[in-house]
Formats: sequence, C-alpha cells, structure tokens
Amino acid sequence: MEAGETVVRRFGRVRPRDKAICQLVSDVEQTMDFHVLEGSLVSSVDRDHIAEWSKRNRTVDIRRLHARTLDSILAEHDVPHSFELLKIDVEGHDAAVLRSIDLNKYRPLIILIEIHGETVESVRNNEICKRLMSFGYSMVSLAGYNGIFIKKR
Repeated sequence: MEAGETVVRRFGRVRPRDKAICQLVSDVEQTMDFHVLEGSLVSSVDRDHIAEWSKRNRTVDIRRLHARTLDSILAEHDVPHSFELLKIDVEGHDAAVLRSIDLNKYRPLIILIEIHGETVESVRNNEICKRLMSFGYSMVSLAGYNGIFIKKR
C-alpha cells in the first residue's frame, strides 16, 4: 500500500504480479493532508517530517485523502492471518499504522518498520518497540531507521 499515485504506478510496472493499493493508512479512519515533495519520492502526513524535508524540497501537492486502517484493508483483500513479512515505511507515521493492525489477529513472521530518531541504546523505550514486544515480537536488529522484529515461537 502506498498513498502516492506515482509510486503505485511505478510499483505496478516493476512488480506486475503484486497487488499495489493506492491508500493512505492510519489508526483512525479520517481525512488527512498528504504532502508530496518536489524532486523525490518522499511524501508524508507527519508534520515533523514534512517540516524537515521542506528545508530541501518544496511541497508540490497537498491532497486531502481518506485514511483507512490496515485491519480493514487486509480484511477487504482476504489476506491470511499468518504471513511472512509486514514492511511499514510511512515517513514518521509508522506508529499510527502499526496501531491500525490487530496483531492478535494478523501475525506476520517478520515486521520491518521505520523507527526514526533512536539509537540501539534508546530504541527499547520507543512506542513501536514496546508495542511489538507486548505482542510477542523480539527486536533482532536496528539497521539505519529500520527496526527488524521476529515473532517469538
């Protein structure tokens, strides 16, 4: 899933057998401002990220998009409750997207999620890390901004 139409079209050309869904995802189904920045594939609804990126790239479009929960999208597309990989990379809105999935119902084996502004020492106090650990996931790596979590067996 991706809220940016250009990215979804590119994805569809590169991975034609996959299903690319153009949809904004959040923990609350509501209308949000989706900012698209010039000269990059960067877009976000997170005000802090937008403010930082706007120092280098101007906003070329602001779209009012309706957000849906990941739970509702997975159910609509009959995604199995157990699957291999969930990758969340939504430029500062990652915790909200994570809150939008019922991890008692959907149990990906591996979750890769962006965690900004943390170090190996501080990441365990992050909302994302705490939530995943409470659902039985172990953090196995923090590679750049990506936290890698594996479901405990």
